Amino acid sequence: MIFRKKIGCFCVLALAATLLVSCAAPVVHTSTQPVVVFQARPQYPFEMRHAGIAGEVTVGFIVDTDGNAREVSVVKSSRKEFEQSALICVSKWKFKPGTVDGLPVYVRMQVPIIYSLDAN
Repeated sequence: MIFRKKIGCFCVLALAATLLVSCAAPVVHTSTQPVVVFQARPQYPFEMRHAGIAGEVTVGFIVDTDGNAREVSVVKSSRKEFEQSALICVSKWKFKPGTVDGLPVYVRMQVPIIYSLDAN
């Protein structure tokens, strides 16, 4: 019986010590988001412009450690006719990479590409 109590107390004390050690030294990370340095404009599909149709494509991609857009894909789209133009456009974008503790990292992003007849 006494042996069980000692084992039980030891486990509790060991757990408490682990929690104190992990709380004693908080780790602070600094990070930055990618910043666009070149942003190609999308081509408005001729058929859509001629028909007076506006649209939007949400494009997902990863900014790599060199600032390139990779794994560019359509997340959602109002019209399929706008998708190819949006993918080509975002594939050409260049970024200052995102960082964690001063080191470049991959960052997953999403952006809306809006096709409006009112825009220049």
